[in-house]
Amino acid sequence: MSAHSPAVAAVNNDYNWGELHMEYRYIHYDFDSSLGLLSELDVDGLCVGAGLSF
Repeated sequence: MSAHSPAVAAVNNDYNWGELHMEYRYIHYDFDSSLGLLSELDVDGLCVGAGLSF
């Protein structure tokens, strides 16, 4: 298995109460499958999160 073309784009904002962030990730996998069931896979998606500071 080998991963090709990983990419991440992110935006972060800090506030006095914590932080907000948003990311988009993409990665492509090539599998060495002798059965041929899964030869390649693309995984991508959006992530949104918040962190609180105490």
